[in-house]
Amino acid sequence: MRFTEYVVLESADKAIDPLGFRRPAGALQDMLFPQFTVLTIRPVYLSSLCGILDKLAGETFKEQQLSQRFRALEIYWGIANASVNSSIINVTKYQRLLHEQVHLGGIPKRHPIYQRLSYGTLGHYSSAALRWGLVERDGRTPSRLGRDLADAFSSRNEALRFRDALATWQDNQIVSQGDFERAGEHYGLDASVSRGESEIWRELIDIWCKKNPRVEPLWRTPPKWQTLQSGFANASAYQTFWTDARQQYDGLAVELTAISRFERLAAATQFVLDLRIASLEYGGRFRDVLPQGAEPFAAAVTTLAAQYVAAPAFHDSRHLFASVAQSTGDFAALTRCVVDHHIEHQTAKGTSPVVNHDELLVTGRVNRSTLEEALTIFDKASDGTAAQLDGLQYLYRRQWHFEKCRSWYDWAFPQTETVQ
Repeated sequence: MRFTEYVVLESADKAIDPLGFRRPAGALQDMLFPQFTVLTIRPVYLSSLCGILDKLAGETFKEQQLSQRFRALEIYWGIANASVNSSIINVTKYQRLLHEQVHLGGIPKRHPIYQRLSYGTLGHYSSAALRWGLVERDGRTPSRLGRDLADAFSSRNEALRFRDALATWQDNQIVSQGDFERAGEHYGLDASVSRGESEIWRELIDIWCKKNPRVEPLWRTPPKWQTLQSGFANASAYQTFWTDARQQYDGLAVELTAISRFERLAAATQFVLDLRIASLEYGGRFRDVLPQGAEPFAAAVTTLAAQYVAAPAFHDSRHLFASVAQSTGDFAALTRCVVDHHIEHQTAKGTSPVVNHDELLVTGRVNRSTLEEALTIFDKASDGTAAQLDGLQYLYRRQWHFEKCRSWYDWAFPQTETVQ
């Protein structure tokens, strides 16, 4: 099994956010799943978070010491996961700590595991815990349901309760590799959810749906795994996924339409910017190239922007899509509009633009293989602009967290035979 200690947030070219899409995309995503971010991957992390916070709740320490105190206990859970080959956050560091016998005091305070304390369970899942109501507003005190979740998690194995294991670890007692493996089998990422945890998550979902009735259909009948797998298989299937979603969740049609249009426009304008940058950086095939059907494509993007801007649930990156909607609809005008926005956005961030129309200012900011694939879409798009936009939307698609909703639902409503 191959491990990584990093959570991949986005590809490097997207992470730079040269057109400022992160904020409007986040606002749109929050209309459906505000409790999820790219960092929240699996619900078991919240069980562990509540378990560790519950253990710390009876201790007195300054607020600024929370991350250090939390990490000291999280190390136990991390090594337990590493011992059973579960790819927990920071797994490489935990693997290096796994020996025949380990005790907390034997880990130097300067060890890499104590660096970047925000990179771990507390940093990645605190926001989700607050959204779900598992912690109080201070972010460190478990709520009633948080304490219940901690107890249900701790009780997965009565012979080795998680809370008791944390106390043993905190008391600097030696823990053997075999003990870590047994803990990993019961409390690791790949262990089955307990019946008590599932019951609490059903209650949490009920509470969420009562507070947010518009999204209740998503939580009562989230997309099936087969639907998600087939819907993300290719560009055509991806369009079918969005069409079916609007029909199945018709009460959210406004939000789903806005999200799909945004993603479509973001993909189109990102492609235009990437193409302009590549023409200056790489030359060759990219130099002053006009994609096949460039003018009808630009007109279609302008029309789509006008539809998006005029509809409810509209979120823009500054005034990019509003400007595109008012442009003349040719490819040169679309390129100028996108590059102008890029310059304004980067300048407002205090960062150098990648390109200033005819001048390349920063290199290495375009994924060349992605751009090659995008140009191939134009070469093969026999159905014209719709197929071009379909292909770009799929190629530059974003994370909207439907699969996480499914994962959380399955955690709350597991198959009977998998419940402990």
